[in-house]
Amino acid sequence: MSSQEKIVSVAFRRNDLVISLPQPNRHGDVIKHMVQNLNYEHTHDFEQGFTTSSRRYVNRIEGVEIAIRSGQITKLNWPPNLFSEDLW
Repeated sequence: MSSQEKIVSVAFRRNDLVISLPQPNRHGDVIKHMVQNLNYEHTHDFEQGFTTSSRRYVNRIEGVEIAIRSGQITKLNWPPNLFSEDLW
């Protein structure tokens, strides 16, 4: 089994708080979860990104390198940012 870091979930971050949902969820699913279940009204205050198999949060640009290096993608559909649609 490879120990190569991979993108495993979509996530939102504000300061030290990270809210994520596993694949095949999209960022829109996280917004819905935050509004309906966590009572967040202002999700635009959060940065969108991903979490990795190393349990790190990465932004959309940092995620590109990880996804390419791990073989999850070969090219981006909307450079320079990684989107969940690129992955699953």
